[in-house]
Amino acid sequence: MSEFKGGPTEEERLRAMGSDRLLADLKRKYRQPAQASEGEVQKPEQSVKPSLVIDHLRAMQERKSELAALPFEHPMIPEAEMEQLSQAWQEVERLRVRTVKRLAGLKRTSDAYRRITKEAVDDIVAYLDQQPVWRYKFATQSGGAPGEISNTIHSEDSLYYLSEHGASIRLKRSALYDENLAWRHVIQPIMELTLFSDSQSKGESFSRVPLPGYSVRDFETPEFADRLRDEEQLSGYVSELRVHEDHGVPRLVSNIPEGAWDHLGDPVSVIIDTKQS
Repeated sequence: MSEFKGGPTEEERLRAMGSDRLLADLKRKYRQPAQASEGEVQKPEQSVKPSLVIDHLRAMQERKSELAALPFEHPMIPEAEMEQLSQAWQEVERLRVRTVKRLAGLKRTSDAYRRITKEAVDDIVAYLDQQPVWRYKFATQSGGAPGEISNTIHSEDSLYYLSEHGASIRLKRSALYDENLAWRHVIQPIMELTLFSDSQSKGESFSRVPLPGYSVRDFETPEFADRLRDEEQLSGYVSELRVHEDHGVPRLVSNIPEGAWDHLGDPVSVIIDTKQS
């Protein structure tokens, strides 16, 4: 068991959501008190003081601007790796569709539904385990609860597969036990960039390899999703994302296009180095 003090902080989640929009919303809600005319009763909503949250988010924006001035690089995935990722996704998609057909007419609460979906995940895991494209396989602790990080992979933990150049696929196994989530929520899309956030850095320092207690931060742009599914475009891929670095340490991801998937996940628990297994 290794000790780890907490999953993603609230500040990290605010960063992931986009502080610009939040700041604009908060300014409307926590506006400066309006001056009441002589003899006029001050309205409650006018007497609200500016929120400290606004100052906090403004400071976050200023810090983000500082980090954005650092040198950056565009993530790259070689052609051979793109081909392997595409093949892996096609097979996973085939297994997903096959399972959808088997689930037709079944209720999510039924024993048959649960049995079929768990069998399907086992089949997908068995397939992904055999693919040479993956550099790491790891689990994240479901819920990301503060405290100790388990050194055991539990049935509800997410499983990730990470390639040499940072692409990853996630199996959200907690969805198997949630009656509100359908089978389609289990298989997450392949992400083009995967980093790992140190909670002690307040989301300003990342690792490119999974480390115990570090939270997953991954991205998928619409361009990458289209390229991955188009066999005629499977050349080497250069992302439009920018990874700003300070002495080789990723500090900020910028130039995130509209429609991109920006996911902040749970803490890494168990890591399997597939090149050593």
